[in-house]
This record gives sequence, structure tokens and C-alpha cells, in this order.
Amino acid sequence: MNLSPEKAQVFREAFRVLKPGGRLAIADIVATRPVPAALRQQLEAIGACVAGAALVADVEAMLKAAGFTRVRIEARDATRKTIAQWTDDPKVADFVVSAYVTAAKP
Repeated sequence: MNLSPEKAQVFREAFRVLKPGGRLAIADIVATRPVPAALRQQLEAIGACVAGAALVADVEAMLKAAGFTRVRIEARDATRKTIAQWTDDPKVADFVVSAYVTAAKP
């Protein structure tokens, strides 16, 4: 989901194809605070899934807007050490973490 420029559409499509009672479960990179514009422009950060990360609250809002319930986003702070190695700038880990994202289709 992280690399899609149309994240809300991806979530709407996932909701559409799930059967009632179905569950969405993904692991993705999410932003815990706004990623600076300069960092979003770096090709290395784009390829490392840092530049496209959406804020946790925005991911939650997109999932709920798509119709999902029981939305849960479990940010994994322990992943920051690994993420710091993804680009030449270890400060990227100040902005993003890996997360488990789950949601249900009623």
C-alpha cells in the first residue's frame, strides 16, 4: 500500500473484493510523524518505502472511509533500527516504522 499514490483507492478496492466477514491483514510502513518534503523527493527514500508512508491516523481514516471496521494499526517501534539502514540518512527512522494493519469487512 505504501508505494501506491492512491492509497484510499487501494483500500476501497480491497473492501470491495472481500466477502462480508472478510479480513484485511497487511504489514506496511507507516509514518508516525510527517515525513519532510525534502525526504519525500529523494529517490532512495521512495525506493525504501519511506517517502510514500502515510500517517497512522490517515491510514486509519482511509480504512474507515472505505467501510472497514475493527481497524487496528500496530506500530512496531523496534523496526526503527532496521529502517535506519535503508537509506544513507539514518534519520528516516525518526519518521516511519513498520506496522501490522488489520481491518474487517462487516
